[in-house]
Amino acid sequence: MVRRIASWLRTHPALGRASLALTPNLPITLNVRPIGPFRVRLGRDRRFWLRHPLEHERVPLGGLQRLIRPGDTVYDIGANLGLYSRFIVQAFGAARVIAFEPMRGNLPDLEANLRLGRIADRVRVFPVALADHEADELLQTDDLASGSAVLDSVTKGDACETRRNYKMTPLTERVHVVPLDALMERESLPPPNVLKIDVEGAEGMVLRGAAGTIERHRPRMMIELHGVSTAREVLPLLERWGYVVFCRGFSNDRAWWGRVRGADAEGEGIEHYHFHMLFAAESESVFEGGLVPFQDDGV
Repeated sequence: MVRRIASWLRTHPALGRASLALTPNLPITLNVRPIGPFRVRLGRDRRFWLRHPLEHERVPLGGLQRLIRPGDTVYDIGANLGLYSRFIVQAFGAARVIAFEPMRGNLPDLEANLRLGRIADRVRVFPVALADHEADELLQTDDLASGSAVLDSVTKGDACETRRNYKMTPLTERVHVVPLDALMERESLPPPNVLKIDVEGAEGMVLRGAAGTIERHRPRMMIELHGVSTAREVLPLLERWGYVVFCRGFSNDRAWWGRVRGADAEGEGIEHYHFHMLFAAESESVFEGGLVPFQDDGV
């Protein structure tokens, strides 16, 4: 019932704006198995309580579970509230996480969730956005439904998707943008074994700014893509670096899984999420048996 109401409100922007204004942004704590208590905001993070908090996370979590080996160092690029950092350490056995989260409103809850998982000493957080250049730039933020953010240079000045749906003006904040290669050298960071990248359309910029790190250390990667244009940026880069890439995408509303190459993203009529989740490694053996979504039905 709650989901149906939320869907209906999206088609009635004035009523939707009123309902958002009346929903307090109070912290609430969910129990997410197997990682335990996890803090979200009642208003801003509705995706966690309008449905099972892992409803749309089982496939990427299952893919990460295949990529991560005990003792690995994992870079969580687009850490949000720390759900993935928690799973990476608590459920998948990584030794440490380097987390990147530029949205200021997420940082207190990210830090709180690391403490709730008792992994704060194993996760280092950088409040920056990764890209292929260094500057201070505007960040389009979603304070309504997901706590996600995207560089203004990606949206070309448009508001985030949720604010557009409710016909609201953009909400921006200023953030420092830096290439991963520069930050690696500046901070003497440990080399990554795995990169998890979810940056709302800036995937190509992140990879170009991490080219040296990728070529030297050959990390395995999980990359969430946001549209065909990002697929056309990312797939040729991964192919050039010699990665074997598998994809979980959607065609005609049906999920598919298979190996992909740069040329596959060319041509007309490719749907927005035809290429959705990319999993890249040096060997095809990592993906033997296909992709098994993470399984746990507890909340």
